[in-house]
Amino acid sequence: MPVLHFTSEWFPLPTGLEDGMEIFAVGDVHGYCSHLQTMLEVFSEARDSQKQSILVSLGDLIDRGPESIRALDLMRKSKDFGFTETHTLMGNHEQLMRLSLTGKKMTEFTRYIPANAHTPAHEIWSWNGAGKTLRELGLNPEDMLYGSIKDFAYALNEGLGPERVAFLESLLSHKRIGSLLFVHAGIDPNRSIEEALAEPWDCLYDNHWSWIRGEFLFSPFKRSDLIAVHGHTYPGRYNSTGFEASLFKFHEGKINLDGGSYNTGKIAGAQFAKEKYRIFIVSE
Repeated sequence: MPVLHFTSEWFPLPTGLEDGMEIFAVGDVHGYCSHLQTMLEVFSEARDSQKQSILVSLGDLIDRGPESIRALDLMRKSKDFGFTETHTLMGNHEQLMRLSLTGKKMTEFTRYIPANAHTPAHEIWSWNGAGKTLRELGLNPEDMLYGSIKDFAYALNEGLGPERVAFLESLLSHKRIGSLLFVHAGIDPNRSIEEALAEPWDCLYDNHWSWIRGEFLFSPFKRSDLIAVHGHTYPGRYNSTGFEASLFKFHEGKINLDGGSYNTGKIAGAQFAKEKYRIFIVSE
């Protein structure tokens, strides 16, 4: 069973939260459900029963790891850990799963990369690690990829069942609480925050809030009243010194909580309270 690998000291941060509120956020899980289970237990032990305790998942619960469907189910029932409320954001992997459920062609979505106009969403999903997730559902990815879009959608809907499908349909683009703006990948710096976050969920292009890297990662987040808390890109991929807890500290208006699970065997989380925050790392 994975264990709590690291807990940071409390760091100052203008969270905008009141004394009676605390927020727990967990980054990308990618099917490492046992890690998520441990993180939620850590959060549950750390929470103050006298406060409003809010849980936020930054998305990418699924794909690549061994137990994606179990991770979805665990997050669906995460209120059982004692949180006052829970919110799950849509990661790009949940987006690809949900697009694959529609049975629609790429040209029927709100926005897409023109080069992908004739590539089914479920094929793009397969490039991004869908195979293990489909096998968990008892579906053969090799056979399914050669079927029609509608046949794939039907089999996936049947495999997931109505409760999981409804959960996917409930996922959020973002959540703002106090001065904390939770979003899966980030915000296009060439657009207003409001405009970027208003993009519908069925937009499959590089600068969407569920996919962006580039300019968002490599430039400061310039909103003095907001702090962006995100995942999607493991910060260690740009760091030659290896895994370091300092990678997840507040920097240039942002906090990145992608622990690189399927490469590092770790997931990252954070606790936010009035004027402060701290980092947790769960490791196998």
